[in-house]
Amino acid sequence: MLTAVAIRHFFAVMLAISVLSQAVYGTALKGRVGMEGSILDSACSIDTPQEYQLIMMKAVPVGQILRDGQGEATSLSIQLIGCEALTEGNQFRVTFYGAQGSKNTFFLSGNSEGIGMRIVDARGSEVQPGVPMKVALQGARTNTLEYTLTLKGNGEALQPGDYQTTLRMKLEYY
Repeated sequence: MLTAVAIRHFFAVMLAISVLSQAVYGTALKGRVGMEGSILDSACSIDTPQEYQLIMMKAVPVGQILRDGQGEATSLSIQLIGCEALTEGNQFRVTFYGAQGSKNTFFLSGNSEGIGMRIVDARGSEVQPGVPMKVALQGARTNTLEYTLTLKGNGEALQPGDYQTTLRMKLEYY
């Protein structure tokens, strides 16, 4: 068993060896330390009160879709938090994922037929399922992405009824 005196002697000897080795090899030990890195923006988050969002579309008469080819538009605003404002100098793109309908629409399931979901960005560009597109900015220093959702006839026979779909969104910036 080591006593306190033996431990003190051990450390004293180690210190002496360390000092002697520095004196002997001190001139031979030279070096440089380099350091580099980067500062990154924090990742954006989508401001949602819940993990899953439900958007209720307006009821559309079959006659309106027959006459106009589509229903009334419903707004979709996506608020981003925890990141710097989206600016024209940065590269941003968004991709919406969902089942492919026809004519740039998302497929709708349910007992209604002859319609699909059309999504348009703030510039008027149609969103194509699974295809990345540039983010449409609504002016300087904004973190809100604006889209409109519309029921659109797909050329098939219209059948009134309920419908639903699930969409996922991916935002990439670099």
